[in-house]
Amino acid sequence: MGRWFCLCLAVLLAANAAGATVGGPQEIKALGWDQARGKAYFMVKYHDESGRLPDLMVYSLADRSLVTEKALPQESFADPKKYPAYEAAFKKYLSGIQSDLRSLVVSEFPGLKISYAVLVSGSYFPPESDNKSYKINYWKDRVKISEQGEELSFIDLDVYYENDFTVVDRYGTPGSSLRAVILRCKGLPYELGYDKDSIVFIPQEKLTSIRYIDPKEITGH
Repeated sequence: MGRWFCLCLAVLLAANAAGATVGGPQEIKALGWDQARGKAYFMVKYHDESGRLPDLMVYSLADRSLVTEKALPQESFADPKKYPAYEAAFKKYLSGIQSDLRSLVVSEFPGLKISYAVLVSGSYFPPESDNKSYKINYWKDRVKISEQGEELSFIDLDVYYENDFTVVDRYGTPGSSLRAVILRCKGLPYELGYDKDSIVFIPQEKLTSIRYIDPKEITGH
């Protein structure tokens, strides 16, 4: 049991270090529903000091795939001259998408039940802190969404400070069975931690991938 706990803790800390920037809230906003293509679009906004452009999350109901489209590849952080081209491409790309979108339906979906189970929990000292009396508590929760006793979808959340999360929004798609629930919890523990949004799709995605938006592909130069 002790070896398994230490292994889980090491994996969590490594993942946090790999994804670290300078901290800040991560917010998910609904853009809309493309009925002709059967796709729902959401935007991930980073309110930190890195200047990162938002990401797009595109869920396709036909094959239950989720593609995260990133407007700013990592190498552009090292070369600020690349930023304007990626920013212009993203804005043009986003404008073209939004013209075909219908608003998602906000609903409470009273039949949906949200529950969770703790998979891993523990605490650790922040590596950058000299105060060895200060520990950060963390949990890995499996959040499940069910309806009439049937589990429809789930997501694993890394939660810090307090084992708590809130439901921010619940969306439905006009003329479709696709639904989405946005959850918010405390994310990576920089300073006092920050709010981090996550999204659960019903039906749950089967395939996930990442695509980078190429300025030449969109702007033609």
